[in-house]
This record gives sequence, structure tokens and C-alpha cells, in this order.
Amino acid sequence: MARRLTARLHQVEGRNSARLFELFDDRFLRIRRQAGKGRRIEYAMDIAILAPEQRRTHVRPWRWLIASGVCTALALAAVLDAVFGTRHTIALSLLAVALLALAVAAALQFLRDSRHLLTLHSRLAAVPLVEMLADRPQAQEVADFAERLIRCINDTVSGKELSPEDLRAGELRSLRKLAESRAIDLASYEQAKQQLLSLAL
Repeated sequence: MARRLTARLHQVEGRNSARLFELFDDRFLRIRRQAGKGRRIEYAMDIAILAPEQRRTHVRPWRWLIASGVCTALALAAVLDAVFGTRHTIALSLLAVALLALAVAAALQFLRDSRHLLTLHSRLAAVPLVEMLADRPQAQEVADFAERLIRCINDTVSGKELSPEDLRAGELRSLRKLAESRAIDLASYEQAKQQLLSLAL
């Protein structure tokens, strides 16, 4: 039986990166993520395993800011050596200019890669499973999609009258499938599995 698409959110991150969220029958969520030219991640889940709360996080790629700082410090050292040293003034000046250009490029990359994420986690083990870009131009679309998703999560769980044991078993099965499809890494799965098995329900 074919599933009916009930909500969709498409987000473009850059030239070769995008995220697509599709909700079928207000019950199943499929996520496709293109991260660069060759890397594509696709996975699906029953939304009953998701917690009905959203979290906002700010991801900052500090490595670019650190690289910018290192390049700036090296450029300053080259300038000081060119001014107070006696040899290689032209070469050191050119090196300082190149390093400053690299510092600016790294700082711009830091700004480009910084982002606010709206995240939904698994209900019991709190594994992040859904990450939507919250600071893109379609902020209202993201908020509407997240609101509908949370409403559907609550309806699904209350409509099925799932026991805590059912929720735990369903989450374990779903997380195992997500690990097999490489949507989450094996270390996260093993940690979540131990956490779920140790829960007193």
C-alpha cells in the first residue's frame, strides 16, 4: 500500500548540500541529506520513537576560527620580523599578506558554517535523529513543519496507547535499523542500547 505524503520540508545548505524531510501518513518520517558531492544519507523512522520536544542548538565550527587566529598571529610575526629584522623584508611582507588573506578566508568560512539547528531526539535514549536548519530564510516553514511533526508524534503515541515497554522495544529496533543504515554511528547506538536496557520502566 502506497503511503501518502502529508508534509514536506526542503532546505538548501550550500551548492552541494541539502536536507529533505518528508512525512508520510502523519506517521513515518523520511530524511534525505546530501552532504557534499559524494555523500548522501537517507533514513526513515516511525515518529513514535521521537520525543515531542524540540531543542535549539548553535553549531559553531571552531576549527575555522582557530585557523584564522593562527594565520593572524603568524602574519603579525612576519610583519614584525620584516620591520625590525634586516633580511628578507619583501618575502616576509608577501608572506604576511598571504597569511592575512588566509585568516580572512577562514573567518568567513566560520561565519558560513555556523548555524542554528532545531533538533528532535529519540524519546528515551535522547539520540539526535532530526536536525533542521532553523536560521535559514524559510524559518516559518521550519517552525510549521516542526509543530506539525510534534503534534503527529503526540497523536501517534496517545492513539496507539503504547506502554513504556513497547516504546523502549520500538526505539531499540529503530535505532538498530538507523545504525545499520549509517544514519547514526555504532558507538551512539551501543551507548543508547545500554541506556535503554538499563531503564527501569
